[in-house]
Amino acid sequence: MSSWSPPLVVLAQEGRRGDRGDIQVTNDWDNTVKVILWKQRGEQISHRSWTIAPGQSAILGDEGGRSLRVRADDKIKVGEDWGRVDIEAVGQLQSSIWNVSVRHVWRATHERRGRPDLPPDQRR
Repeated sequence: MSSWSPPLVVLAQEGRRGDRGDIQVTNDWDNTVKVILWKQRGEQISHRSWTIAPGQSAILGDEGGRSLRVRADDKIKVGEDWGRVDIEAVGQLQSSIWNVSVRHVWRATHERRGRPDLPPDQRR
């Protein structure tokens, strides 16, 4: 008499590799901004910061000039007092590039603080 055994199923988990990409930041703000990137665990991704002029975009790179690969749960900070926010909350991943707008970072960090007012450059 043979005993019946259920079939064995093996599942592989990708480990969120599909959410990695370079990061391009567009400064759609009236002023020059300073950008810093942080890992989800809290340490800074690069020892540098990036300064982006109004109307300009930049693909952020490391000290050697290579573009940085970031994950959805890594953080971006703009300015000194805006706070950090997950890249996936303010960016869109298209063709392995996270596209992030400075204005979206401002909204996300200020709405979270209960200050959903208009950005300073729109209060005229």
